[in-house]
Amino acid sequence: MVIYTRKLHTSDGTQDPVYNEFKMAYVYCEDDETKYCLSLSRCLPDELVQVMVLDQKCCNTREIAVELSQEQLRLSLSPAVAADLDGIAEYLVPLSVTNEQLGNLDAALVTIFQGGHRGKYDRLFG
Repeated sequence: MVIYTRKLHTSDGTQDPVYNEFKMAYVYCEDDETKYCLSLSRCLPDELVQVMVLDQKCCNTREIAVELSQEQLRLSLSPAVAADLDGIAEYLVPLSVTNEQLGNLDAALVTIFQGGHRGKYDRLFG
């Protein structure tokens, strides 16, 4: 599994030039074998979280819940949102990441879900 993230600031507090150019935070997951992709993003100051699957099937929603642990990322969608995408209501993304990578993933998710009512994000680690 390949996972890319983009967040507002790097861990040392400096500005991320790509983020600042596009004003967005994202998490992009791609299966190495099938090339199936799952992406969460939010352009600031958009109110909704964009979920993308299968490289370009997109839906903007508040009907989303994400849990992040050291072992996996779990994403749950409402049945209506799942129907708009590919019919899958829950995704389990296995993780094998360093503490730094987990921190980057957490920081991107915090940015995506911060402020307003944009769904729910739960951090399940220390």
